[in-house]
Amino acid sequence: MINKRTGPREYKEIDVLGAVLIRPQIYKSKPAGELAEPVDFTELGYFLGYRFDPRSMYTIWSPKGVIRGGHLEGRSKLVTVVKGSAFYVLVDLRPGDGQGLAHTFYLGEDTRA
Repeated sequence: MINKRTGPREYKEIDVLGAVLIRPQIYKSKPAGELAEPVDFTELGYFLGYRFDPRSMYTIWSPKGVIRGGHLEGRSKLVTVVKGSAFYVLVDLRPGDGQGLAHTFYLGEDTRA
């Protein structure tokens, strides 16, 4: 795994080829709260070495304890947790040597990852 900074966010490559964990930039302002900038696509492009151009981004709210499943997609995906934390399992289903390789981590406020 490679950790490096190309700006205010920390980027971490994980075992599944092409997957990157990004620690967002948090701007704290009391008593107004916080502002989070999860990603800067230009900065991410410097880290990856190519332009990352996602087609869409989704935000999902679920009550505590809910189990959700993702699905296989043939495109890049940006996943972010707005509040709380989520235990995430990423499995490489692409044909080839890495097929079946899984990586688990927490997303969101939980920093155990």
